[in-house]
Amino acid sequence: MKIAIACLGVVAFASSAFADGGLVYFTEQEQFNTHMLTHNKVMKGIEDFEYANVQQAGKVPFPDNLTGNTPHSGVFPNGLLSPNLTIRTNRNPGPFAAVDVPSNNPQALYAVAPGAFGANSFKVGEDLGILSGIHCSMDLIFSSNDKTGVGFELSRFASFGNAGWTLGIFDTSDVLIGQFVIPGPIVSNPSKVFFGVWSPNPIGRINIYDPDTTSPDAVDDIQMWSNIPSPGAASLLAVAGLIAGRRRR
Repeated sequence: MKIAIACLGVVAFASSAFADGGLVYFTEQEQFNTHMLTHNKVMKGIEDFEYANVQQAGKVPFPDNLTGNTPHSGVFPNGLLSPNLTIRTNRNPGPFAAVDVPSNNPQALYAVAPGAFGANSFKVGEDLGILSGIHCSMDLIFSSNDKTGVGFELSRFASFGNAGWTLGIFDTSDVLIGQFVIPGPIVSNPSKVFFGVWSPNPIGRINIYDPDTTSPDAVDDIQMWSNIPSPGAASLLAVAGLIAGRRRR
């Protein structure tokens, strides 16, 4: 019932470009995984940052962009293991911000390890607000033009605001096709908030906006799904169940 209420609450805000059904939003990971599988989606990958070069209970800032298979900072010397994924700060104002060029700030993003600020897993977030006083959002950019389902977890350090988030979903032409509000107050680390979206057409970018100017928001466990058929798709149901409980430590 919880997810049904969430979907009904945001469908009215979705773009009429998808008059044949529109986007479907989820706040429960198990229901998201089941929906993906029953609609013949195949998981293309999950980015969990567990290989980040950060000491236990540590936090390390680094510059934009963080991209799949592209050498980066000492935190991710080979970039992300997930291809076709980029994580970047967005300095343009407000929610649903137009795509931004990479910042030249050496502390635009950060990675934390378990034990830091209450975190129980490796995560990546934006640091421009708290370190440089630049109110920004964060973009997840998908360059392969085949991601029709995306899910991830959001989290925040304790005592750094609890205002919630506004999510903007863009197609591969960077046209806003849907939006979803996760209202506050929200819980802080080690708790996480799940968000997932199913789309009839490929997703090119998801913008994550926090109205609090100094909240170091973070993402974790980014799931990427495609509608490319696969003979083994049905067997992923068991895997999806494991993913749902995998990181709730």
